Amino acid sequence: MGVVKNIPIREAKQIEFRAELFNALNNVNFLPPEGQQVCVHVPSMRLPVGSRTPTQRAATQTRTFNYRATPGAYLLSATNPENGTVNYTYNSDSTLATKTDAKGQQVQYSYDSYKRVNQIRRYPVTGGAEDPAQRTSFYYDSNPFDGGAYSHYTAGRLAAVQYGYWNGVYEWYSYTQAGSRTSKRVQNQPGSAE
Repeated sequence: MGVVKNIPIREAKQIEFRAELFNALNNVNFLPPEGQQVCVHVPSMRLPVGSRTPTQRAATQTRTFNYRATPGAYLLSATNPENGTVNYTYNSDSTLATKTDAKGQQVQYSYDSYKRVNQIRRYPVTGGAEDPAQRTSFYYDSNPFDGGAYSHYTAGRLAAVQYGYWNGVYEWYSYTQAGSRTSKRVQNQPGSAE
């Protein structure tokens, strides 16, 4: 839908004002390639305890989301046909502590004093040791890898990310004084060529 107004200025020139509204009626159609209908439930901000059942071609997929009632509505588990049941635990300060999937693979989260994630550790085997090659470390306020040469205005901001513990991939960030990110450098390891 659109509205156009042409205003002549001279014989060969004019000004055009245009207002266009795309998807003005916000009519969304979900159809699979064969043209069969799919039933979709659009939830509010938080899903209710229980399950939703989108259907397609007479098959039912049940997705279950379980929340802790009090205090706060924390997601305790989610069950999906794609990946089974994923369980979540929380720290006493309400930050996410662990996520464990149906295969028993666990992801653990640690935080700094400002509740910013500073490390993600992955345990691919049930009850086994951490896989350091999958570790992700986040550095805020200063970049410990560049000696102040690359990252600028990092106070209160993400300065660097390290993927993997030994000779991993590093991302360095630099900002304007106002806080806009000006650049990002990706390296295989500190000091190597970009």
